[in-house]
Amino acid sequence: MKRTLTFLTLSLAVACGPAPQPSQNAPIQSAKGATVSVVLGVDGGGTKTHAVIIDETGRTLGEGFGGPTNIDDHDLETATVHLETAVNQARANAQLKNEPFDAAFLGIAGVVSAADKALVRKFSWRLELTCSPPAGPHATGPEQLGVDHDARVALAGGLSCRPGMVLIAGTGSACFGMNAAGEHHLAGGWGHLLSDEGSGYWLGLEALRAAVRGFDGRGPPRSSVGHSTSWGFTPPKK
Repeated sequence: MKRTLTFLTLSLAVACGPAPQPSQNAPIQSAKGATVSVVLGVDGGGTKTHAVIIDETGRTLGEGFGGPTNIDDHDLETATVHLETAVNQARANAQLKNEPFDAAFLGIAGVVSAADKALVRKFSWRLELTCSPPAGPHATGPEQLGVDHDARVALAGGLSCRPGMVLIAGTGSACFGMNAAGEHHLAGGWGHLLSDEGSGYWLGLEALRAAVRGFDGRGPPRSSVGHSTSWGFTPPKK
């Protein structure tokens, strides 16, 4: 996943241009002695959150992990704590100060609407990940904080920002595609109550459903009853 974060955070940093308020994490210097930008990439899913800090040359400076930040399953306070844990660990490993990054991109599971993006931005600004003002119709200056669903960062990293499609089957599931014109579409990603077919959650739930149907006699007897018992599921005695 480091490759995923590298491509997307670098593309964001290049698109944003020079930051209006330079990061105080300097001096990080290239071989020629020039100061380089420091950017943050976050992949937030239903099981964990992975943060990676890189410089504009693509060099990985540090990475960290935290709990899940899927906004369908966790409230604002919990997601903020998990994101902060991952970012602080990455900063510590990179030996950087607790200062804003020159640019950041957060790919968070469960983000499917403008309201979702606004929610993620809200807890991102609490942590002061970047210097620029929140995005909006009255915002000025280059945008330094990007937010989208985690399928976008998976596609960007897997195909080096080229057109294509990506299918995610992790804790949740989603499919995302983008063509050369930048037109894109997302299917799935609505959370375990409405979709997530083929995901780890869905597979586990279907296995347990099959087990209890077999135990009840509502379906063919299944050996999965024994397996599910070994996983901690014990059918009630009848």
